[in-house]
Amino acid sequence: MMNLRRLSSGSPVRLSTELGRGGEGAVFAIRGNEHIVAKIYLQAPSTVKAEKLRAMARSATSTLLKLAAWPVDVLVDERMQVRGFLMRKVSSHEDLHELYSPKSRAETFPNADFRFVVRVATNLARTFAYIHAQGHVIGDVNHGNALVAPDGTIFLIDCDSFQTRDRIRIFPCDVGVPLFTPPELQGRAFRGLRRSPNHDAFGLAVLIFHLLFQGRHPFAGRYQHGEMTIERAIAEHRFAYGSSSERTGMLAPPGTLPLDSFGPLIARLFERAFNTSAADGERPTALEWIGALDSLETGLVRCESKPVHMYPSAHGACCWCEIEERTKITLFGTRLATVPSDVILRAEALWQAITNIAHPGPVPPPPSKPRALGAQPAVIRAKRLFERVTIPVALAGALISFTSFIALSAGGAYVLAVVSMLVMLAIVLINVETSARRAERRSMLDRATKTWTALLARWRRDCSSHAFDALLSRLRATKLELPELIRKRQQAIEQLRQLHATRARRQFLESFRIDAIPSQHLTRLQRARLVSYGIFTAADVDRKQADVPNLLSPSAGEELLAWYRMHLRSYEGPVATPTAEEISAVEDRFDYLEQLLLKQLREGADDLRKRHAQILASRARLRGPLQEAYDAYSRAQLEQ
Repeated sequence: MMNLRRLSSGSPVRLSTELGRGGEGAVFAIRGNEHIVAKIYLQAPSTVKAEKLRAMARSATSTLLKLAAWPVDVLVDERMQVRGFLMRKVSSHEDLHELYSPKSRAETFPNADFRFVVRVATNLARTFAYIHAQGHVIGDVNHGNALVAPDGTIFLIDCDSFQTRDRIRIFPCDVGVPLFTPPELQGRAFRGLRRSPNHDAFGLAVLIFHLLFQGRHPFAGRYQHGEMTIERAIAEHRFAYGSSSERTGMLAPPGTLPLDSFGPLIARLFERAFNTSAADGERPTALEWIGALDSLETGLVRCESKPVHMYPSAHGACCWCEIEERTKITLFGTRLATVPSDVILRAEALWQAITNIAHPGPVPPPPSKPRALGAQPAVIRAKRLFERVTIPVALAGALISFTSFIALSAGGAYVLAVVSMLVMLAIVLINVETSARRAERRSMLDRATKTWTALLARWRRDCSSHAFDALLSRLRATKLELPELIRKRQQAIEQLRQLHATRARRQFLESFRIDAIPSQHLTRLQRARLVSYGIFTAADVDRKQADVPNLLSPSAGEELLAWYRMHLRSYEGPVATPTAEEISAVEDRFDYLEQLLLKQLREGADDLRKRHAQILASRARLRGPLQEAYDAYSRAQLEQ
């Protein structure tokens, strides 16, 4: 890897992970700086391109760096040759074209309604307006170099291809996309071609048309006299939706909105952008689009039959319902409308998989009968009794008889005494040996009891179904949480709408101040008393209605409340419409909780299978040793 330095300061820059690669260069993360990235050219740029990059870095402003991947600084190698540049790093942005069609929009911007789409179009126009105000031209206008943030703001990329100005010198844009190129430049070579904001205005209008008309290209229509490419239609000014479309032999595709669906102002701007005289500088500027799109967003209303639809009031009826009825395609939909049913279905499928796992059954009883012990219990007990009584007594009797016989034969008492002592010693020795055997048998019983007790506890612990039942109970409770979570999601959205309605009403009532009430209805002293309690406007009366009777005389209090109610009746508040960002925040929170519950069910099913297998394996593994331990324990008891 080459050694790179900042041109401005000479400080070294160390590249990290490669983030992306194109035909011209690759983008790398920077070690020690998570806010900027480096674009490194695969081939060292030409002298002109290097000068252009240096000029762009010099002209960078804080606003440019917020709106576009504008060069922050130029990177040079050991020979001071330009190899790339630094630019701002962006994340959580999506390509603009993902917002066009219903399918991609549902996947990438699931919360986006038409209000959000219009706001993105307005922000796009604002970005173009600022670029033009700085003396630059985008040139290579296309939806591939515009990214959309979750809040609807725009960020432009591939800025090193822009046409830029450094004092009097102009560095042209040498590339372009025909589908966004105006008629007067169609078929011309882009290298060295000077562009103007009026050329950009054509591409901007195409982008806005894409957004408003659900991904349709303004020149993609049905040609009545054969085949017609979009590039040729652009070159020949065959605007498929315009007033001259019939003359040019073009018809708008079926299932599309008419040009005036968003009001006459928007329709006139599109006519100006795409008609035959636009090459003379008559295309709408970005500033004109900003005003028109702001008005369009302000005039949007919510569909009563399908609240997810926001349509222009100028249309009269919901244009989206009409299109959906004709095409049978859902154009807009929020996760609020689609996810709960999907979540329930997925939860039911997971729960079905859980209930299909067989129950291991109760723990089998431990062994209660020993297997064959070798000798019969009665024989063992008789043997133990014989050891304790018969042997010592028989031996003592035999010795006494023998001693007596010897004593009588010898006729001597001395001999009798000696023999008696020997008999007593023999009896003692026999008892000692018998006691040792009994102690050994007691020790064997202790060991067998401990082994049996430990294995029995393990059997009841590892082979029981209690753990299986407890996990199944927790999973059942998790499944029951989902419907409640969906109810809370809907409640949170409704509370958000109510909050907007309350704010709108309060803002309206705040415009009516109590100091405007004539003195014959509210004296100066009464006004001062109300002000001391924080009541300045009708909105404050709305919040503190219960306090008013205690602050004023009954008649004055009733007059003040009547004044407040009069203004409240005149309020025709807008439909409560939370922004896409606010809805997204609520949706993201509940999405996380729903996915967490689904994850618990999914992982719980796997854990339940493992628990079932572990229980059966433990029973198979421990049954033999448990029986053996019980047999040993039973033998040891009998041996006592």
